[in-house]
Amino acid sequence: MQELLELNGVHKRFGKYAVLHNITWSISRAECVAITGSNGAGKSTMLHVIAGLANPSEGSRIEYGTSLRVGYVPERFPALRFRPSEYLRHMAGIQGMDKQEAAKRIDAMLNVFQLQDMKMTLCSKGMLQKVNIMQALLSQPDLL
Repeated sequence: MQELLELNGVHKRFGKYAVLHNITWSISRAECVAITGSNGAGKSTMLHVIAGLANPSEGSRIEYGTSLRVGYVPERFPALRFRPSEYLRHMAGIQGMDKQEAAKRIDAMLNVFQLQDMKMTLCSKGMLQKVNIMQALLSQPDLL
């Protein structure tokens, strides 16, 4: 299988607290994995490092290929005053997507998820989670 990402001897510290200890792991295309552990074990921190949202304190995160696209679904969703389509267009812009292509994908996803385009402050937690998943899928990521 084609490797997408490798963590090599990764450590992550927050002040005096060590959260990740010598993590060495590779992720390949078409591989499905689960990260499990008790509360406070470092699962979210490891996902942040994998997604490129946090740098390791020690060790390396190596991407294979050009411009690896990572889709990340955070546990918590910020309370925003946008409509889902506005939020998704904003995220598409951040990701450098073509506006017309993004608009097509957003419309298709809103239909697939049967999501009304109401203000996100009026959406249920489940609806917000769908929007969260849509933003992660928007750029057709290599790694989700």
